[in-house]
Amino acid sequence: MAARELTYADALREGLREEMRKDERIILLGEDIKINVWTVTRGLVEEFGDRVINTPFRNRDFPEPL
Repeated sequence: MAARELTYADALREGLREEMRKDERIILLGEDIKINVWTVTRGLVEEFGDRVINTPFRNRDFPEPL
């Protein structure tokens, strides 16, 4: 098999997509990942919807536990 060149972001995206297709329990959490700031999550929101979740920028922005 011939080696192929990928950017770091493309390799990460490919690995995330592959694993999320295999296991529906996998979710992605991260700051601004739904708006694809760093290109790693490009296309994942469209494919996996609610399994891609934006998180707050600061810990104090998370809701208090019940």
